[in-house]
Amino acid sequence: MRLFDRKRRRSFAIPKEGPKTQRSSRQLAGFGLRRSRCFEARVWHLLQRAQPGTRKQLLQRCSETQRLDLERWVLTRKPLLPGCRVPQALGQARPRRGPASVVAAGAGAPYVCSHRSNGGPVRYDARVSCWPFLLFTKMTLHLPTALSQLEVLGAVQRRWQRDMCQKQDFASREVREISFKRFNDAVALEFEAREMDLTLDSAYRFQAFVPANFLLGRRLGTPHFVVSEEGLQKGYEAWQSLYCSIHSAYALEHDSFCGRRNRFTSIANTYSAEGLQEVWQKLRATYSAVFKKAGQSGKRVEAQLTWLQRCFSMRSQMQPGGRAQAGFVINFCTS
Repeated sequence: MRLFDRKRRRSFAIPKEGPKTQRSSRQLAGFGLRRSRCFEARVWHLLQRAQPGTRKQLLQRCSETQRLDLERWVLTRKPLLPGCRVPQALGQARPRRGPASVVAAGAGAPYVCSHRSNGGPVRYDARVSCWPFLLFTKMTLHLPTALSQLEVLGAVQRRWQRDMCQKQDFASREVREISFKRFNDAVALEFEAREMDLTLDSAYRFQAFVPANFLLGRRLGTPHFVVSEEGLQKGYEAWQSLYCSIHSAYALEHDSFCGRRNRFTSIANTYSAEGLQEVWQKLRATYSAVFKKAGQSGKRVEAQLTWLQRCFSMRSQMQPGGRAQAGFVINFCTS
């Protein structure tokens, strides 16, 4: 009898890697490897995971040439590291920062949003909806400040909900005036109860929205205004101007105007092709005047109008025969 079986299989087997063996990215990640990663990328990944003391020792072991190569790779491949800026040539204009991206983790509190700009600190703001109005605060670095401001916004929202009907129609100008008056009264009463002055520039802002899904595929918002007596009046005028530029033509042609059009409404049942172009041109002129009056630069307004033109062109193609009219719509918008 043999003391051991020489033909016994091993408890585990290591697969032999031939010249044609390929592994997926998930399998390589299980072994701690990454496909299409250069040497500097692997070193940088290890340095980020190491402790500060260990990281310093590892950098001291590298030669001066290796450290220079790693630094050159970091500056070219990682230009937006915290505390590092992209090197600019002399006389070159500083690039404009894009919109802040919302942090995935969030602030951990309802109605509070967290934002992080390019490599900067996290900022917080609070916001509540009083449809068609949106109340929000200025961004702050202090989370407790945003939470205390949220209490004021929540109190305004509760006052507005007691008097406002959620399913009312904004077709007529009188209804919109009543709606804004109730919203204005809720803000004024809450500020008066907390001994806050509406005549000063506070940390609170508001924005109004116009239903325009049937025309642009999205709702249209006014500029941001300060929650003060003057700011509330300016915001109301901007809201009325945008609303009338979209819905006034339809209200005159149809007696049974319901005021709201959702994104599934057929445009062919609402406007003709010529009427649709007239509404868009009227909205374009009103939108430009409203935002320039609010203090926005002409370059930024033109960029917003260019984006709305693309939305309008895509939405126009959804009506019957829209694909045949697509070239005409694009040429008309860009002229």
